[in-house]
Amino acid sequence: MGWIRPYLIVLMVMAVWSIGSAADLFNSYLIPSPWKVCGTAWKLVVSGALFRHMAVSFYRVIIGFAITSGTEVTVTDKTTGFEFCEIFILRRPVGLPPGITENNE
Repeated sequence: MGWIRPYLIVLMVMAVWSIGSAADLFNSYLIPSPWKVCGTAWKLVVSGALFRHMAVSFYRVIIGFAITSGTEVTVTDKTTGFEFCEIFILRRPVGLPPGITENNE
């Protein structure tokens, strides 16, 4: 019985969500029906847009980790995170390729 409990909880949440959406208990703009969510998710998967959106989100997470790892500067590990941030974030909008300084030194 212990292995079925998580599935029952998910089914109960889905049932409450579905019944609440059908009875207009939730604002459909803030909490759309589960069928609308599934339909939209399927359209995004078929078009390939979901994977592009996931890649952008993953990129933002990696950049966030890089920035925060640079804030914990130690004596042995200089500014790895700040260098990553500088090369890939700050220099790209200016148009400078990685490793090229403004003075070409």
